[in-house]
Amino acid sequence: MKHLFALIVAVMVGLPCYAEAPREGRLLIIGGALDYDDPKIFHVFIGDAMRVSRETPIRIGVLPTASGEPERSGRLTAEDIVRHAKTYPLFERVGAEDPVDVRVIDVTTANPASAKDPSVVEQIDACDALWFTGGDQSRITAVFRPGDEDTPAYEAVLRVLERGGVVAGTSAGAAMMPERMIRWGNSVEALLVGRSDVAEDRGVGVGLGMGLLDGVMIDQHFMERRRLGRLIVAMHTEGIAMGIGVNENRALRVDLVSRVATPVGEEAVVVVRAFDKSTMAGSRYPGAISNGYRMSMLSDADRSVIDLDTGLIAARGADREASIEAVAPRFGAGFGKLSETGLGLVTWSDPVTRVMASSVIGLPVALTRKAVVADVDVERAERIRAEIEAEVEERGVAEPAHPRAWPGLTGDDDA
Repeated sequence: MKHLFALIVAVMVGLPCYAEAPREGRLLIIGGALDYDDPKIFHVFIGDAMRVSRETPIRIGVLPTASGEPERSGRLTAEDIVRHAKTYPLFERVGAEDPVDVRVIDVTTANPASAKDPSVVEQIDACDALWFTGGDQSRITAVFRPGDEDTPAYEAVLRVLERGGVVAGTSAGAAMMPERMIRWGNSVEALLVGRSDVAEDRGVGVGLGMGLLDGVMIDQHFMERRRLGRLIVAMHTEGIAMGIGVNENRALRVDLVSRVATPVGEEAVVVVRAFDKSTMAGSRYPGAISNGYRMSMLSDADRSVIDLDTGLIAARGADREASIEAVAPRFGAGFGKLSETGLGLVTWSDPVTRVMASSVIGLPVALTRKAVVADVDVERAERIRAEIEAEVEERGVAEPAHPRAWPGLTGDDDA
């Protein structure tokens, strides 16, 4: 009933009506530039997929939709998943010879009609887990949700999650996860121009994403490509209070049931939370943003937990936090322009992280030290963390009497 009421209100006030994000399954949001010789992220993916299948082979579909070279990208990704699955500790321990069955599913911009092809939909439906490759995130939505239309292939992706499955994505495959995704732009142009609907106008482009995660804006290649500025502008223009930037060869693991996220890797993610949505007044820059954002860098070594509904963060290690505040334009022309956007001063509680300031924003900033204390429900976070870590390590892997077959595919030569 509450969903119906929300829909009626949205129609009355003229808001766009999007499908509700899934509340089952898990997401693995990878920041791009993945080290394909490092098994860590692949093992997280395999472990989560194993929760769904509970038998081998685990069915995994690779979707190279974002890639400019989908055939090559899909093939290489599939090979890497198979290679690392064989070294997954449980499979090594029980001697599983073929623990995964990985197929590249041909859904590309070269053949957009495939998103409505019943045989393609059947292949996606057969999967325990999906992996979206990198490339251009706009290609993914152009095929799966053209003109805001939810295709049968898109609905099949949602069903994978609804069954408790896993959807992973790297680079563009990470950017496409939320309902509203960043399409293009860099921090400098985002801060000075604001949002733009055409890439040639510079600024930051925001459009319809895949809607697998709501209430959060995602960015990738985050520190490496200095994307804090564009993330905050995108958050502000969309009215989204939380943004998460995922660094390269790192990941964010999201449990959609509990709405809790955990980082994978050292200095894996930067979480940006709006705590004061007052609007900057009188700015002549269309990209002017709000005052008051809190930023935290989190690592899996900290055993960090992010509550996506409340914005609360708990970590056993030293949570590296910063507040972002406006400054008066007294630092010269460059700082004058920057301060009018509301992003002029970054204050750090940990001097070790000062180096990150200029690299993630893409512009010079003034730095001071300031202690920031986060409001954290430690007891709840510890309880959630305990539930997440209570994975049954000695799970039996059942070898079916007959190997699981893919719908419409027979023989070893099928692609």
